[in-house]
Amino acid sequence: MNDKVVVISDCDVPMMNVQWGRTKILLGPGSEARAPQIMMKITEYMPGGAHDWHAHPQQDEVIFVLSGRGSTETSEGKQEIVPGDMVYVPAGVRHATYNTHVEPLRAIIIKSPPDKEPGH
Repeated sequence: MNDKVVVISDCDVPMMNVQWGRTKILLGPGSEARAPQIMMKITEYMPGGAHDWHAHPQQDEVIFVLSGRGSTETSEGKQEIVPGDMVYVPAGVRHATYNTHVEPLRAIIIKSPPDKEPGH
């Protein structure tokens, strides 16, 4: 268990390439702040990029849009997301995130419990 306060600057953490764009882990496995119950990342979905249909059987996920535009999709349909929007995806719900615009869609991603491997 981590028993100290950790301050991490977004600028000090490098992005890593993933299938749908780039991501960096600020909190959780793969980070200096290894929180056991939560993970926080900053992810950029590149223009035309998508995190296609998937589910996190044991994880709740929050997507908070910082910049850019895109859409989120579940079995209930597709909805546009813009800066300031928050998407809550309960554990087990199939979903997808798309960037259909010309600039990166930058978002904070929070998962609980955290991914076991970076980049998922």
